[in-house]
Amino acid sequence: MDKKEMSYFYLDAFKELGNIGAGHAASSLSGLTSRSVQVSVPEVKLLLLNELDDEIGGSNIVIGNITQIKDEMSEINGFIYIFFPKESAYNVVDMLLGLDLGTTNDLDEMGESAISEVCNILTSSFCDAFADFLGVSILPSPPKFCEDMSGALLDYILAVTMEEVPDDNVVVFLTRFKCVDDLGDAGCSVAVGDNSVINDKEFGFDCYLIFFPGKSMSKIIDLLVKKYEYYNNV
Repeated sequence: MDKKEMSYFYLDAFKELGNIGAGHAASSLSGLTSRSVQVSVPEVKLLLLNELDDEIGGSNIVIGNITQIKDEMSEINGFIYIFFPKESAYNVVDMLLGLDLGTTNDLDEMGESAISEVCNILTSSFCDAFADFLGVSILPSPPKFCEDMSGALLDYILAVTMEEVPDDNVVVFLTRFKCVDDLGDAGCSVAVGDNSVINDKEFGFDCYLIFFPGKSMSKIIDLLVKKYEYYNNV
């Protein structure tokens, strides 16, 4: 493959990895909430660190978790930063606590716990996707809950991970949730942000999952290339 083909290949590979993780997350969230939950990854981007502010809006208030991940051999060692825009985070709390959509307008200790639970599910699902897709077992460390402007949290990540994450490459997964109560009738239809149509017992929200692979990127690329070569030689 030439450089352009490799770039497309990496992007497609990460999209596939994201979709595997989304499938794991949907199953776990459906069991947790007793609702039909669909999770998709409509967009994946390979960016440099200095492009993140433009991508996610550095002044937006976001809520989520920062988690260090590594494999058993410490060949893959990076960070996952999962966050929701503030209003989406409130929707997450309503979903997990079985409240009517729009009930939550501030976070208490229970609300923070609900956000962390969803972030932990997404992190675990992403780690499981690594195992399924690349044959590498990735283990998450205890997460750090965070609520701040997204730019400030990125600065925090860089400050505490400068030695562990010297590489400028990051992978950004836009993750989209759609949830519906299993109550039968469709009800009234309304539009949501992605221009899809949902009904009065259904709602959707987005979150970002940003993977900081650091020096592990070269190892991940090696695994992706081996996977590509294997399937092209079968």
